[in-house]
Amino acid sequence: MSKVGSKWETVLPRELRKRYQLEKGQNLIYLDMGTHWRVIPVPKDPLQSLKGSLSKGPKDLSEARKAIISSQKK
Repeated sequence: MSKVGSKWETVLPRELRKRYQLEKGQNLIYLDMGTHWRVIPVPKDPLQSLKGSLSKGPKDLSEARKAIISSQKK
C-alpha cells in the first residue's frame, strides 16, 4: 500500500520494484480500466523487447519494406 503525497506522487513498494526490475526514471503507463488502474512499466528499449515476438515475420526493416511493397502490387 502507498499514499498519494501532496504533489500527487506515490512510492512503489520495494517488493514490486525488485520483482519487475524497475529503475529510477523509468516510465510507467497508467491504464484506466473503468473500475481499477493498471500500471505497466515501459521497457528501457521498447523495440528490443519485441525482438522475436514475430518469429514468422520479416527479420529486419528492409525485409519488412519489401514485403509491404510486394503485397501492395498484388
